[in-house]
Amino acid sequence: MAYIKLLKLTATGPSDKISTIEFGKKATIIAGPSDTGKTCIFKCIDFVLGAKNDEDHAPFDEEDGYTTVNLLIDTSYGQMSLTREQGSNKTQVSCDNQSIENGEYLLNANKNNPKTINSLMLKILGLREDLSIPKNKEGEPETFTWRTLKRAFFVDENRTDQSKSILLPATGDTAYLAGLIYFLTDNDLSNYLLRDETKEIKEAKKNAIIGYISSHKQEMLNKKNNLLTKLSTSGNDIDSVSKLIDDLNQQMFNINTEIEQLTEETKHTSSQLIQLQTKHQKNTILYSNYNALKTDYQKDVDRLSFIVQHELMHSNLKKNTKCPYCDHKITPKASESYIEASRIELRRVITNLNDLEETSVNLKDTLDDEADLIQVYEDTMTKNKNKVAEVLLPQRQRIADTLRNYEEYISLKSAIDQLEFADEALSNDLETYKRGKDLPRIPFEAKKLFYDLIGSFIKENGLSVLNKMGNLDVNTIDFLETKLDLVINNKKKNKRGKGYKAYTNSVLLLLFRKFVEEKSANKIGLFMFDSPLKNLSIPEEIDDDTNNIRKGFFDYIINLKTDDQIIIFENTKHLELPQLDENEDTKIYIFTQKENSGRYGFLNEVKKA
Repeated sequence: MAYIKLLKLTATGPSDKISTIEFGKKATIIAGPSDTGKTCIFKCIDFVLGAKNDEDHAPFDEEDGYTTVNLLIDTSYGQMSLTREQGSNKTQVSCDNQSIENGEYLLNANKNNPKTINSLMLKILGLREDLSIPKNKEGEPETFTWRTLKRAFFVDENRTDQSKSILLPATGDTAYLAGLIYFLTDNDLSNYLLRDETKEIKEAKKNAIIGYISSHKQEMLNKKNNLLTKLSTSGNDIDSVSKLIDDLNQQMFNINTEIEQLTEETKHTSSQLIQLQTKHQKNTILYSNYNALKTDYQKDVDRLSFIVQHELMHSNLKKNTKCPYCDHKITPKASESYIEASRIELRRVITNLNDLEETSVNLKDTLDDEADLIQVYEDTMTKNKNKVAEVLLPQRQRIADTLRNYEEYISLKSAIDQLEFADEALSNDLETYKRGKDLPRIPFEAKKLFYDLIGSFIKENGLSVLNKMGNLDVNTIDFLETKLDLVINNKKKNKRGKGYKAYTNSVLLLLFRKFVEEKSANKIGLFMFDSPLKNLSIPEEIDDDTNNIRKGFFDYIINLKTDDQIIIFENTKHLELPQLDENEDTKIYIFTQKENSGRYGFLNEVKKA
């Protein structure tokens, strides 16, 4: 099977500057702020694989001092080296396999050199180099090229968060989808091309279409019988199922409303609890200070009581009126008394102590009331959280599971109706073609053909891929035929922010990759996404890695069991790269844009202001 795998990218310049990146076997994640060289790497790869030689596709700024890109790739022909200088239309190719001619490959062939990078890439991928595909509904032909196809596998930053389906280019939808249909099915779509035809060719085409319709009718009949068998085993009828679905949707609405109300109540209670806890803490400190002050007052009471008691005892002592030695009369000297002053001070301290005691009792009552209310708030929050986690969320999940089962029934019935309608239309066409001399030209309905090819696969695998990314809040997935775009939980992408547009686009790209891996007639084996989660931010209250959309996205890519090589460029200007597990098949580069702290950027010695 044909494939392309990137091994090593090297950028060089005339002053011996050299910068390299080696790619992981299965996954490479290159992260960093703006102006660290992530887009430069993307442009280098695109440039050496045949991008136009113009300012928009030039990988380097002139002042960077780099001029040459070398890309070492692995293919079914073996390893191959491709080198192209900025400003040049030539790519130097070197390969040891004799099936690949070494030398210069041009963007456009000339009489001296018919080799082009387009023909080389188509040969590597095992695709036709002489193919014309319809470029519009009328079937006007256009040459199929590698660059037309490339847009499905290399997604640059400008397309990441577009409102239009990521599976569609800015212009040229029809030719692009025609190229994809050929790549995915090996159908060259020649029946849709507008061209002059001989009678024999017209007759052969008519017979081919009649045969196709006949086989397609039989295929639809088989599908219809299988669907009828599935439908009969359900034991339900369409009216009762429709009513059940309406009832379940109303229950789901009621549960979601109650969850929102409990969440809002919990937030309000949490805010009140924080305020009350702050107040309670201050009152606790104040109560402690009151107790300390009561101790000081009690000490003052004890001290003053001692003074008064001592003065009273001293006043009651008998005073000597005669000298103990000579027996002369003595007049006792009057001493100053502190009794009255001490009594006044004692009354004041006791009054303050009583007032403080009363205030302390009141404050203690307040503290007890606050403690009780804090417990009520905490119990309320716990009760609300438990009800959401243990009752409402399980109920919602059970209803969602039941809805999916019933929606499968509705889908089966709808599919049977569509098959019956299509069978009737094909029967009419078959009769017309059998009777007619010439077949009417079949308009090329690119979107319808592409939708018929991948639509059911996208819808069948969407929930599984999102769940593996850790996104468990998704109940429904749809893929619109008119827009070829993904709809998650019945919310159209153009009604959401840029971050979720980028995320939805990236999920669709990964689903397309899965289809190519499992169903496509041809393979490339290489996918590049620049800024797949551009502008996506996660609410601060979500801190569990299992609920982290960004981590789930990267973990899904790293843990994929695939032979594909996926290269991701992620801007970390606002959000750091989640903690990821690097393995032998994965390489992770984090550009820091900081001197002496890891790798500054891709281009050595280049610092962007």
